[in-house]
Order: sequence, then structure tokens, then C-alpha cells
Amino acid sequence: MLDRALLQIRGKRLSPSEISVVASEILSDNAREVAADFFELLNHEPGEEVITNLLELFRELATRSPTWGRLLRKSLTRRGRCPKPLVPSVRQILDDRDETLAQDVRSVRDLLSDFERVIDERTETRKVSGVEVERKTTFFGSGRSRATVPITTELSDIAHMAAIASVTNDLTPPADEVVFDFVGVEHVYVVGLAALAAWCKSSNVSPEVVNASDTTLRYLDVVGFTRASKGGISQYSESAPYYAMAMEQLGGETQPESVARKLVDIIDYHMHLSKTAQSGLLVVFAELIENIQRHAGASSVAFACAQVYPKKHKLTICVVDTGLGIAQSILTGSNEKLIARVLGGESPVRLACDPLVTSKPSKHSGYGLYVASELVVRNGGTFRVFSGREIFTCYRRRWRRMENVTTVPDAWKGCWIAMILDLDANIPLGDVYVTLPPVPGTELQEFF
Repeated sequence: MLDRALLQIRGKRLSPSEISVVASEILSDNAREVAADFFELLNHEPGEEVITNLLELFRELATRSPTWGRLLRKSLTRRGRCPKPLVPSVRQILDDRDETLAQDVRSVRDLLSDFERVIDERTETRKVSGVEVERKTTFFGSGRSRATVPITTELSDIAHMAAIASVTNDLTPPADEVVFDFVGVEHVYVVGLAALAAWCKSSNVSPEVVNASDTTLRYLDVVGFTRASKGGISQYSESAPYYAMAMEQLGGETQPESVARKLVDIIDYHMHLSKTAQSGLLVVFAELIENIQRHAGASSVAFACAQVYPKKHKLTICVVDTGLGIAQSILTGSNEKLIARVLGGESPVRLACDPLVTSKPSKHSGYGLYVASELVVRNGGTFRVFSGREIFTCYRRRWRRMENVTTVPDAWKGCWIAMILDLDANIPLGDVYVTLPPVPGTELQEFF
């Protein structure tokens, strides 16, 4: 290649296209050896056409290769290389190259600046369940958008589940980037975090957490929010196994009994349950988790988690999915009487918490939600189910079971169960099962 290039340089004045071809041919050769031969030629055959061809070739090579730029710069200071009369010309080539590169950098920077330039910002605020839900959406010149949502203590509490649905519905379809802003927050509840994580995973969103205190960051890590919301599967918290069950993804190879066992272990640690109560609770929680796997749909995302609050002597348990939802599960099921009741105007969420109600009577007993809700009420806690645009809540007031169904503006696309247990009270499992009508073909003793 070099011999052919030397012949072309000596032969005639080369056109710009010919210079470009010669440069392409020798770029793959050893630059140091080629440069030495070129300067040898300049020092011994300083004809006008040779000088002109080599200077144009140097310009092309310096523009296309950083190595050639360095070799030319060294030739200006090393004796016996660049002929003294040609030093100004080579220096000018290098100056022109530097300016071209600087212009290219400025052009790229300007282009990136245009891409990153904020062209619009919109802030929307509305009040849901007594909570102001705010979302700021930033639009960039590149067409990219970023939604920033402040996560407050209230926004993650069981009492404000509707506010979480408002946030997730506002973000659907999601922006290109989602930011959860925890500014000023010192404490958050696992109930709301589990729902946010389920929504993020089902929407393929990897949220960025900003302005979180060290305490909040540690908590988010312990309960598995960061890993769960970014697509990872959280594991059982080894750091505090009897105070938190990290968000555990349901479905796949996860067995309902294994997750239920962890929940029962947490309760037993704080309440010292009898063997009978442990077995009964194991059945209840396994039934709830199995509900998710059977009714939610294959493509849904579901999590179960728990958190003990030692100072308040309370335990929160949450099971949440992004599947069909209770109403759709009933309407697509095989229980004709239940379908007729829903079409007649009865609340699907309320019906689901009645004893032995199931949309698939041939495959399911339908006691999980009822027994769980009754246990929580008799314990003095709060039981809440959110699906579609309905929230069913039950609790105890002066030894009477109280319940209500609330219709909310934004739907939760799936089923979200949250319960609060009083760790200072007992869990009257036997009393609850007495109220349960027998399942055809079984005896109540089988549940103990």
C-alpha cells in the first residue's frame, strides 16, 4: 500500500477524491513507519507537486485519525522530520483540525442541549381521599418526558389507597421516566409501597427515588421496594425476619404455603399462637395467596408483604396484584348465581368477602377473604379490599362488626388486600370457623 501511495504522490497533482482514496488505503498501515517515509520524501524530493500532495494528505489523515494528529505535532519539534520551510503549513493543518474538532464538539453539545432543553412543564394537583395528589411532568426537546410524584406518608397509608390508584392511573401510559420524590418524608407504610412496586413492575417502569432520607432509604431496602419496583424479586428479609417480610413476588414457582408460613411465623413471634391457631392461619393466608394466583391472570404482577410496628403493637399485611380484578373474575367465572347478583347491582368486592363465595365453585372453596376479614374484625383490627372502583372496609366498633363500601374516582386494576392486626389482642380462629357454613364434601375439623 505504501509503495503504491508513494508512486501516486510523486506522479501528479492529486485531486481531493484521490487524496481521500490514498488516505483510506494507508490508514491501516503502521502510521509511524508511513510518516517516517513521507518526511524522508519531503526532505529529499521537495518538488512542488510532492509537497502539495503530502500536505493535503496530512490534512486528510489528521482529520480522520488522532494518531496522525499526534505524529504531525511531534514532527514540528523533532529535528530531521518536518522541513523548516513547511513547519508553518503543517502547524496550520493542525490548527484547522483543532478548530474543526472544536466545532464538532460544540455542535454535539448544542444538539444535546436542545435534546435536554425543557420545552414544557405541567403540574397537576387534585384531592383524593383527603390527600393532595400532585404530579409534575417535564417535557424535553428530545421528546422524552419525566413524571415526578411526591410520595408522602399519607400516600402510602392503608387509609388512602384511593390516592395511590390516582397516582398510577395518572401515570398510565407512563412517562419515559418516573421519579418518586420522598422529600421531607421520615416514615412510609409498606401497604402503599407494595402497590407502587406492583404497578411499576407490571408497567415496565424502573422508577428513580430522590430526596429520600437515610432512614427512608434503609426502610425501602429492608422491605424490598427498590428491588421489587425495578424488576428484581425481593427475598425474605434476613435483617429483621420477625418485623418485616420483604415484598415477595407471587406466582411462578412461589408456593402459597411458603409465603403463608412466613406471615404466620411473624404473627406467632409476637402473639405466641397455639399449634391449632398456627395451622388455621396458615390455611387462611394460603387461600388468600392462592386467590391471587388463580384469579388474577397469568400476566399479572403480585406481591405479599408484612410489617410490624412495635411501638403501636400493630401488624400490617398486604397482598396486592395487578390482574383482572374481582368484578371481572366473577363475570368471567362459572358461578351463574354470583354473576346474576353482580349484574343486578350488588357490590362485587362486598360479595367476595361473604362466606363460601367464589367465581369458580368447582375449583375453589371461597372462604379465604371471609375468614381473613372476620379474624381481623374480631381481633379489633381493620380489613380492606380495593378492586375496580370499590373499596370494602370492615372493622369493629363496640363489639359490633361495621362495614362499608366506598366508590372512588380511580380504579385499582387488580385486587389489593390490606389488613391491620392488633398484636395485644387474640385471634379467635375457632370462633370464626363456627360461623362458616360447611364446604360441601368437607368437615370444619379439616381446617385445624
